Amino acid sequence: MSDEVRGGEQGLEQLLRLAAQDSLFRRELLDDPLNAAAIWRIPLCPSEEATLTGVSQERLAGMIRAMQDTLAEERQRRREEQEGRARLSPSRGIRP
Repeated sequence: MSDEVRGGEQGLEQLLRLAAQDSLFRRELLDDPLNAAAIWRIPLCPSEEATLTGVSQERLAGMIRAMQDTLAEERQRRREEQEGRARLSPSRGIRP
């Protein structure tokens, strides 16, 4: 497989993001990582394949939990940015 980037993400990151958000896919990824990537047509470079075949199921689960934390932080940051923009909105009498 190539080092192709889809949507600005490498394959391993795509797998972790998907697993962090979808419990069914998470189980598939933990049971058979390379097959899960193939079924979902997520390309992996050789180093990502080596990572997935060399990492324990427990460690992969930890990587997924870390991605869940990252996604939660991203959502929180977006909420705070939206709230900040709303406070500066001209409709509230405050000019940016």
